Amino acid sequence: MEKRYSFRLLILLGIISLFADMTYKGARSITGPYLAVLGASATVVGIVGGLGELIGYGIRIVSGSLADRTGKYWTITIFGYCLNLLVVPLLALANHWEIASFLIIAERFGKAFRTPARDVMLSYAAKKIGTPDPSANPYLAFSAIVSAGFVGIKKKIDPGIPVNANVYKMSDSTRNSLGIKSLPRILEGALASLKSDSDYLKICFHKELIETHLLLREEELRKIGEDKSKMRQFMLYYDI
Repeated sequence: MEKRYSFRLLILLGIISLFADMTYKGARSITGPYLAVLGASATVVGIVGGLGELIGYGIRIVSGSLADRTGKYWTITIFGYCLNLLVVPLLALANHWEIASFLIIAERFGKAFRTPARDVMLSYAAKKIGTPDPSANPYLAFSAIVSAGFVGIKKKIDPGIPVNANVYKMSDSTRNSLGIKSLPRILEGALASLKSDSDYLKICFHKELIETHLLLREEELRKIGEDKSKMRQFMLYYDI
Protein backbone atom coordinates (compact mmCIF):
# COMPACT_ATOMS: atom_id res chain seq x y z
CA MET A 1 0.00 0.00 0.00
CA GLU A 2 2.77 2.45 0.99
CA LYS A 3 4.70 1.64 -2.19
CA ARG A 4 1.63 2.37 -4.32
CA TYR A 5 1.08 5.75 -2.65
CA SER A 6 4.76 6.60 -3.12
CA PHE A 7 4.50 5.82 -6.83
CA ARG A 8 1.43 8.06 -7.11
CA LEU A 9 3.34 10.85 -5.37
CA LEU A 10 6.16 10.58 -7.90
CA ILE A 11 3.72 10.74 -10.81
CA LEU A 12 1.82 13.67 -9.26
CA LEU A 13 4.93 15.75 -8.59
CA GLY A 14 6.27 14.83 -12.02
CA ILE A 15 3.15 16.18 -13.73
CA ILE A 16 3.17 19.32 -11.57
CA SER A 17 6.84 19.92 -12.34
CA LEU A 18 6.16 19.43 -16.05
CA PHE A 19 3.55 22.18 -16.17
CA ALA A 20 5.58 24.43 -13.85
CA ASP A 21 8.60 24.08 -16.13
CA MET A 22 6.47 24.88 -19.16
CA THR A 23 5.44 28.17 -17.56
CA TYR A 24 8.45 29.54 -15.71
CA LYS A 25 11.14 28.26 -18.10
CA GLY A 26 9.14 29.55 -21.03
CA ALA A 27 8.88 32.93 -19.32
CA ARG A 28 12.56 33.03 -18.34
CA SER A 29 13.65 32.59 -21.95
CA ILE A 30 12.36 36.09 -22.79
CA THR A 31 12.94 38.00 -19.54
CA GLY A 32 15.91 39.93 -20.90
CA PRO A 33 14.22 41.21 -24.09
CA TYR A 34 10.98 41.73 -22.17
CA LEU A 35 12.64 44.00 -19.60
CA ALA A 36 14.34 45.87 -22.43
CA VAL A 37 10.99 46.44 -24.14
CA LEU A 38 9.66 47.89 -20.88
CA GLY A 39 12.54 50.36 -20.77
CA ALA A 40 15.12 48.61 -18.58
CA SER A 41 18.80 49.14 -19.36
CA ALA A 42 21.30 46.34 -19.96
CA THR A 43 22.69 46.94 -16.47
CA VAL A 44 19.26 46.47 -14.91
CA VAL A 45 18.69 43.28 -16.89
CA GLY A 46 22.00 41.90 -15.65
CA ILE A 47 21.33 42.86 -12.03
CA VAL A 48 17.83 41.37 -12.05
CA GLY A 49 19.10 38.15 -13.62
CA GLY A 50 22.01 37.83 -11.18
CA LEU A 51 19.93 38.70 -8.14
CA GLY A 52 17.31 36.19 -9.22
CA GLU A 53 19.90 33.41 -9.43
CA LEU A 54 21.38 34.41 -6.07
CA ILE A 55 17.98 34.17 -4.44
CA GLY A 56 17.22 31.01 -6.41
CA TYR A 57 20.03 29.18 -4.63
CA GLY A 58 20.51 31.12 -1.40
CA ILE A 59 16.92 30.77 -0.19
CA ARG A 60 17.18 26.97 -0.44
CA ILE A 61 19.33 26.94 2.69
CA VAL A 62 16.63 28.76 4.64
CA SER A 63 13.64 26.88 3.22
CA GLY A 64 15.36 23.50 3.60
CA SER A 65 16.13 24.20 7.25
CA LEU A 66 12.57 25.46 7.78
CA ALA A 67 11.08 22.32 6.23
CA ASP A 68 13.21 20.07 8.45
CA ARG A 69 12.33 21.98 11.61
CA THR A 70 8.61 22.23 10.99
CA GLY A 71 7.99 19.06 8.97
CA LYS A 72 5.57 21.02 6.75
CA TYR A 73 6.96 19.73 3.46
CA TRP A 74 3.64 19.83 1.62
CA THR A 75 2.81 23.35 2.82
CA ILE A 76 6.15 24.74 1.70
CA THR A 77 6.01 22.94 -1.64
CA ILE A 78 2.46 24.07 -2.41
CA PHE A 79 3.27 27.68 -1.45
CA GLY A 80 6.23 27.68 -3.84
CA TYR A 81 4.18 26.31 -6.73
CA CYS A 82 1.28 28.69 -6.04
CA LEU A 83 3.68 31.64 -6.08
CA ASN A 84 4.94 30.45 -9.47
CA LEU A 85 1.35 30.08 -10.65
CA LEU A 86 0.59 33.70 -9.74
CA VAL A 87 3.67 35.68 -10.73
CA VAL A 88 4.34 34.20 -14.19
CA PRO A 89 0.94 35.15 -15.71
CA LEU A 90 1.20 38.58 -14.03
CA LEU A 91 4.35 39.26 -16.06
CA ALA A 92 2.12 39.67 -19.10
CA LEU A 93 0.25 42.47 -17.32
CA ALA A 94 3.31 44.37 -16.08
CA ASN A 95 3.57 47.80 -17.68
CA HIS A 96 6.76 48.95 -15.93
CA TRP A 97 10.14 47.25 -15.78
CA GLU A 98 10.23 47.70 -12.01
CA ILE A 99 7.10 45.56 -11.60
CA ALA A 100 8.36 42.96 -14.06
CA SER A 101 11.70 42.79 -12.22
CA PHE A 102 9.92 42.19 -8.92
CA LEU A 103 7.85 39.38 -10.47
CA ILE A 104 10.92 37.75 -12.03
CA ILE A 105 12.71 37.73 -8.68
CA ALA A 106 9.52 36.48 -6.96
CA GLU A 107 9.41 33.53 -9.38
CA ARG A 108 13.01 32.65 -8.49
CA PHE A 109 12.09 32.91 -4.80
CA GLY A 110 9.16 30.50 -5.27
CA LYS A 111 11.37 28.02 -7.10
CA ALA A 112 14.03 28.15 -4.39
CA PHE A 113 11.50 27.99 -1.55
CA ARG A 114 9.76 24.83 -2.77
CA THR A 115 12.69 22.82 -4.15
CA PRO A 116 14.26 21.43 -0.91
CA ALA A 117 10.91 20.32 0.57
CA ARG A 118 9.79 18.80 -2.74
CA ASP A 119 13.08 16.93 -3.18
CA VAL A 120 12.83 15.47 0.33
CA MET A 121 9.40 14.03 -0.52
CA LEU A 122 10.69 12.69 -3.84
CA SER A 123 13.65 11.09 -2.09
CA TYR A 124 11.39 9.45 0.48
CA ALA A 125 9.02 8.14 -2.20
CA ALA A 126 11.87 6.83 -4.35
CA LYS A 127 13.31 5.00 -1.34
CA LYS A 128 9.98 3.29 -0.70
CA ILE A 129 9.70 2.19 -4.32
CA GLY A 130 13.26 0.90 -4.35
CA THR A 131 14.84 2.99 -7.12
CA PRO A 132 18.55 3.93 -7.03
CA ASP A 133 19.81 6.73 -4.83
CA PRO A 134 17.82 9.87 -5.80
CA SER A 135 21.10 11.77 -6.17
CA ALA A 136 22.33 9.29 -8.79
CA ASN A 137 22.10 10.04 -12.51
CA PRO A 138 19.40 7.57 -13.65
CA TYR A 139 20.91 7.15 -17.11
CA LEU A 140 24.29 6.15 -15.67
CA ALA A 141 22.81 4.07 -12.85
CA PHE A 142 20.53 1.95 -15.03
CA SER A 143 23.21 1.61 -17.73
CA ALA A 144 25.53 0.14 -15.09
CA ILE A 145 22.78 -2.22 -13.89
CA VAL A 146 22.07 -3.44 -17.42
CA SER A 147 25.81 -3.91 -18.08
CA ALA A 148 26.13 -6.01 -14.94
CA GLY A 149 23.21 -8.14 -16.12
CA PHE A 150 24.77 -8.71 -19.54
CA VAL A 151 28.09 -9.72 -18.01
CA GLY A 152 26.31 -12.08 -15.63
CA ILE A 153 24.48 -13.76 -18.52
CA LYS A 154 27.62 -14.00 -20.63
CA LYS A 155 29.67 -15.54 -17.82
CA LYS A 156 26.72 -17.67 -16.67
CA ILE A 157 26.96 -16.38 -13.12
CA ASP A 158 24.47 -18.04 -10.79
CA PRO A 159 22.15 -15.28 -9.50
CA GLY A 160 21.17 -17.41 -6.52
CA ILE A 161 17.83 -18.60 -5.22
CA PRO A 162 14.88 -16.31 -6.11
CA VAL A 163 13.72 -14.35 -3.06
CA ASN A 164 10.17 -13.03 -2.85
CA ALA A 165 10.70 -10.78 0.16
CA ASN A 166 11.86 -7.30 1.07
CA VAL A 167 15.62 -7.66 1.51
CA TYR A 168 15.82 -4.25 3.19
CA LYS A 169 13.80 -5.54 6.14
CA MET A 170 15.76 -8.79 6.49
CA SER A 171 18.24 -9.30 9.29
CA ASP A 172 21.92 -9.66 8.40
CA SER A 173 21.86 -13.34 9.30
CA THR A 174 18.88 -14.01 7.01
CA ARG A 175 20.54 -12.23 4.09
CA ASN A 176 23.78 -14.10 4.66
CA SER A 177 21.98 -17.44 4.73
CA LEU A 178 20.42 -16.61 1.35
CA GLY A 179 23.73 -15.49 -0.12
CA ILE A 180 22.61 -11.85 -0.48
CA LYS A 181 25.55 -9.49 -0.18
CA SER A 182 25.28 -5.91 1.07
CA LEU A 183 26.33 -2.87 -0.92
CA PRO A 184 28.94 -0.48 0.52
CA ARG A 185 27.43 1.89 3.06
CA ILE A 186 29.99 4.71 2.71
CA LEU A 187 31.72 6.44 -0.19
CA GLU A 188 35.13 4.97 0.66
CA GLY A 189 33.77 1.43 0.44
CA ALA A 190 31.98 2.17 -2.83
CA LEU A 191 35.18 3.51 -4.41
CA ALA A 192 37.16 0.48 -3.24
CA SER A 193 34.57 -1.84 -4.81
CA LEU A 194 34.58 0.11 -8.07
CA LYS A 195 38.38 -0.04 -8.29
CA SER A 196 38.46 -3.78 -7.68
CA ASP A 197 35.67 -4.63 -10.12
CA SER A 198 34.91 -2.18 -12.92
CA ASP A 199 35.48 -4.27 -16.05
CA TYR A 200 31.76 -4.91 -16.51
CA LEU A 201 31.17 -1.16 -16.88
CA LYS A 202 33.39 -0.98 -19.96
CA ILE A 203 30.54 -2.38 -22.04
CA CYS A 204 28.83 1.03 -22.05
CA PHE A 205 31.33 3.44 -20.42
CA HIS A 206 34.70 4.50 -21.78
CA LYS A 207 37.73 3.73 -19.63
CA GLU A 208 38.54 7.45 -19.31
CA LEU A 209 35.04 8.17 -17.98
CA ILE A 210 35.44 5.56 -15.24
CA GLU A 211 38.90 6.85 -14.30
CA THR A 212 37.71 10.47 -14.24
CA HIS A 213 34.75 9.51 -12.07
CA LEU A 214 37.09 7.80 -9.62
CA LEU A 215 39.35 10.85 -9.45
CA LEU A 216 36.42 13.18 -8.79
CA ARG A 217 34.98 10.96 -6.07
CA GLU A 218 38.41 10.56 -4.43
CA GLU A 219 38.72 14.34 -4.35
CA GLU A 220 35.26 14.48 -2.79
CA LEU A 221 36.36 11.93 -0.19
CA ARG A 222 39.47 14.00 0.56
CA LYS A 223 37.37 17.11 1.18
CA ILE A 224 35.10 15.19 3.55
CA GLY A 225 38.16 13.89 5.42
CA GLU A 226 39.54 17.39 5.86
CA ASP A 227 36.33 18.74 7.36
CA LYS A 228 33.71 16.30 8.68
CA SER A 229 31.35 18.98 9.96
CA LYS A 230 27.69 18.79 8.98
CA MET A 231 27.89 22.23 7.37
CA ARG A 232 30.72 21.05 5.10
CA GLN A 233 28.75 18.00 4.00
CA PHE A 234 25.68 20.17 3.48
CA MET A 235 27.62 22.52 1.19
CA LEU A 236 28.84 19.53 -0.82
CA TYR A 237 25.45 17.97 -1.41
CA TYR A 238 22.64 20.50 -0.83
CA ASP A 239 22.15 21.30 -4.52
CA ILE A 240 22.09 17.72 -5.84
